Amino acid sequence: MNQEIIKLLNQIEVDHKVTILYACESGSRAWGFASEDSDFDIRFLYKSAPQEYLRVFPPTDTINLPLIGDLDASGWDVRKALGLLGKSNGSLLEWLHSPIIYQAADGFLTRWQRAARDVFSQKPLIDHYRGLAKQMIYGKLQEEQVRAKDYLYALRSLLCAEWIMADRGIPPVPFAELIECAPDSIIELIPTLLAEKAKTKESERMEKIPALDHFLQSCLMENSGRSMSFAKTSDRSDVIDSLYRHEIFHRRPERAEDYTLERVRRKDTLLFETIAGSYAYGTQVEGSDQDLRGVFVATPGLMGGLDEVLQV
Repeated sequence: MNQEIIKLLNQIEVDHKVTILYACESGSRAWGFASEDSDFDIRFLYKSAPQEYLRVFPPTDTINLPLIGDLDASGWDVRKALGLLGKSNGSLLEWLHSPIIYQAADGFLTRWQRAARDVFSQKPLIDHYRGLAKQMIYGKLQEEQVRAKDYLYALRSLLCAEWIMADRGIPPVPFAELIECAPDSIIELIPTLLAEKAKTKESERMEKIPALDHFLQSCLMENSGRSMSFAKTSDRSDVIDSLYRHEIFHRRPERAEDYTLERVRRKDTLLFETIAGSYAYGTQVEGSDQDLRGVFVATPGLMGGLDEVLQV
């Protein structure tokens, strides 16, 4: 499946004339409680060519693809993403801390996670998770029979809010790391919920759990007052502007020793790769080496300096 996802990401770059800087899994697979029929929620951040950002009418800031089998892919332009990063957008922060990463440009996560911490505002993220919990608690969880998925979504959202209000920073994405924020009586219920979610299809329903319903509603009401004491925004536009200029216009200088075999085989440098020798001639035998040969081009970060690389 990873190969299919990488193939899809490569096709998106070709079709939309963009460069994908980062791609990850979002939703239940990243949280750690996927069902047998869960989609792959692929989320990515991309950029267009630098000249596109100098237009009066900039390029589209969102790419949404129709569902392809069980692949659900969508992404944001870095300009849009950085605007949301400055507001501590919950969805973006989860993408940046996903445990399942399909693709990442050199240093991308280090830069963006550092910026996320520098501009972090507690109140908008608390409100984000409380809003998700409300949708479940006063919506789908009001029905006579419910889905394990809805219980887990509501519980995870409230535990994320509790994590932030305990002044622990950006909450982790995996559900297993959030469980410590729950009381023991609720922790005891979680294995049953996870087992139910894993073994059933997304639409299957279960009997309600009164103790869990009581906890979710009381926790939502209790943390409502506490959330009001947190600051609404963090004005660090300098961090966002600096990161934007780096991603769109800055070229990192490179040295000759940076050009390892792994480096020259990346798509920004590799022009052509083929098989030579006995495998090409059709004369290979068991134990024959596979001779890979290719042509690469150094990036402007090297070509504009005094170093050169003729062969790796």
